[in-house]
Amino acid sequence: MYIGDSNVLDSTFIIYFRADHILHALVFVPWAFFCVKLSKNLLPWFVLGILYASSTEMVQYLIPYRSFNVSDMLANVIGVVIGFCIFLPLRQTVKGEG
Repeated sequence: MYIGDSNVLDSTFIIYFRADHILHALVFVPWAFFCVKLSKNLLPWFVLGILYASSTEMVQYLIPYRSFNVSDMLANVIGVVIGFCIFLPLRQTVKGEG
């Protein structure tokens, strides 16, 4: 049983990017916000974010009604990277430091 129609996202493009890839990336952007807010040592959190973003797509290979897609995995990883690019410069503001 499928929830929603993924074919709509697969065929919708926004400036040459499929809409589902944009959504994949946006889901992982907040990872960096929480890491910056909770930790001083960000490198392990960055590596964990990349591994988590990759593994969420790899797990779909094991689920019978889902499929593994390298471009979705790349979009997940790009979301983590974009999140860190956004929140690292704002680190003092996010953490509430002077």
